[in-house]
Amino acid sequence: MCISNWDGFFNNDFTYHDVNGTKKWEMYPWDEDKTLGDYDGASQRYDWYAMPLTFGMGGDRLAQGFSRLFGSGPFGGGTSWWRPPGHFSGPLLANPEFRKRFLARLREICTTIFTEEKLGPVIRELEQRLAPEIQVGAQATGENPQESLTRFQRHIQSFLGQIENRRKFILAELEK
Repeated sequence: MCISNWDGFFNNDFTYHDVNGTKKWEMYPWDEDKTLGDYDGASQRYDWYAMPLTFGMGGDRLAQGFSRLFGSGPFGGGTSWWRPPGHFSGPLLANPEFRKRFLARLREICTTIFTEEKLGPVIRELEQRLAPEIQVGAQATGENPQESLTRFQRHIQSFLGQIENRRKFILAELEK
């Protein structure tokens, strides 16, 4: 929910059932490319912060409203990011007891982990480590190294903006 993984609620997970050991099921996400404000047709600013907190939940009235509002697309909604509830997310997020725990944990994550103070330094350190590689890569492919570096820095800034603004959106929604 924090990274706006709009495609991961519908699909893009592997499930594993440990039949010999714990007997528990595990889920492993994959295909995380359309997160942090990115979706097909997204703004180049990656400034989509308002994915509903009910997204992926069975019986979600907002999702049904989106479907009616935007028509019918290949997955039931006309927006490029809308998906119906997934096989796991639909019933799980609609379960009242789980929903209560989910929202409490989301609040905890947004006040302790998914913060600019925690993630900002990690992202800035990554930026410093990768900047020289961006220029080398640009030279190797015949691109302008300065333009490539400027684009990279713009992407880093959008990453930081996504953390700040998505977090603000989530916390505001949790107060409703």
